[in-house]
Amino acid sequence: MAQLKSAQAGGQTTQKVLSVLLVVFLLSVLTGVAPVPQVHVVKTVVITVLLLVVFLISIAGEQSHHKRMEKQNLQSYAQSHPGHVSQGRLSCHACNSPHTEARQLAGVDNYKAQMCKNCGNVLFYTPAASRESALAAPLSRT
Repeated sequence: MAQLKSAQAGGQTTQKVLSVLLVVFLLSVLTGVAPVPQVHVVKTVVITVLLLVVFLISIAGEQSHHKRMEKQNLQSYAQSHPGHVSQGRLSCHACNSPHTEARQLAGVDNYKAQMCKNCGNVLFYTPAASRESALAAPLSRT
């Protein structure tokens, strides 16, 4: 698990470094510092701009993923599935199993997923070091 987190963190760092290098390369081509034949300048600029657009889309996707995790919390789960959260008991809405556990998400250090041990369904997300996640863990054992 630690290796996976390390690899994903390394991937994010690599992505950032590549984006900076793309910007530097684009600026050097446009200013004439990088010797690119005149025929290839337009192609180089188009390819570089397309790669930057892909990078910006990936950043936007990552931010929307974090917003979704913020909204899909214990309160929203209780509102959507009131019969599965009551009197200190928590159960899966898909298979009715009372066996759940909080799992650290790969590549996401600040959230944990409360998941069903039986079917693997994600019930909701909690901040990794919050009181809510500490309260959700005892609920999962009942």
